[in-house]
Amino acid sequence: MPGGPALAVLAVQFVGLLGGAVIVEQIFAIPGLGQVAVTATTQGDIPMVMGLVVATAIIVVIVNLLIDLLQGWLNPKVRLS
Repeated sequence: MPGGPALAVLAVQFVGLLGGAVIVEQIFAIPGLGQVAVTATTQGDIPMVMGLVVATAIIVVIVNLLIDLLQGWLNPKVRLS
């Protein structure tokens, strides 16, 4: 099981995968959130773009929270108390 720095890198890579999904979905014409984001942006659908940004931010916060909790569980030195 990966420890400290490896988990932090894993969290950063996950966020990068979310950003890369837009490019991959556009290139291979795969329907998904990336394609919805591009379509909403080109059509000027501001509420949809705002919703996607909020949803993505929530996903990133949850992933980072899970990684922090996992680091505290795996490494006793990281625990607060």
